[in-house]
Amino acid sequence: MILSTLFQTEIYKHIEQLLKDKAGAIEKQNHSFEDRKAEAYSDVNVADNEVLDKVIEEAVSLLELKLKEKDKSAGKKQQAVIALESAAALSKSFATRHNKQQDLEAYLQKTDAINTNKASIERAEKAASIAPKWLVLQTLLKDIKDKQAAIAKTEIDKENAVARLSKAKELVEQAEVEYKQRDRLKAEETRLKGDIRKS
Repeated sequence: MILSTLFQTEIYKHIEQLLKDKAGAIEKQNHSFEDRKAEAYSDVNVADNEVLDKVIEEAVSLLELKLKEKDKSAGKKQQAVIALESAAALSKSFATRHNKQQDLEAYLQKTDAINTNKASIERAEKAASIAPKWLVLQTLLKDIKDKQAAIAKTEIDKENAVARLSKAKELVEQAEVEYKQRDRLKAEETRLKGDIRKS
């Protein structure tokens, strides 16, 4: 009887230790998840998922704005080039005319328009310089999406880890209940044997 009780106690202790080890591993896995999550947020300089969504929204809005500005600037540049080509052709034709003074006055009247067109071209070229930044922004957006996917995966890993930890705790509690019931039954058995001996 003593050996049987000792054997059962050792088995229980072994089971309890296994469950504790399992719970510890799950807890460690949960800490690892939190570290990966914090690292993912740190990589994109945000505090949480809500801020990350806001950063993505702002980046997308900025990208759309820059694309519109680029299209608008390209249109203005084309118009300016056409205007300059027309002005150059007109300037060349002036040389063939007899009344150079009148031609010169007409040309001078167009000088302001030409200068305006040149300014438009300069603005268009400046807008075109935004293109490399736009490519950088695209890369940033892709990186943000990749990080967001990684965060979503770690969220799922965390939920699974929490579920496993909860199951392990339930098993420990169940084992404790069964162990207490076994002690109560052993006590009842001892009492009954004592009553039998007395009778």
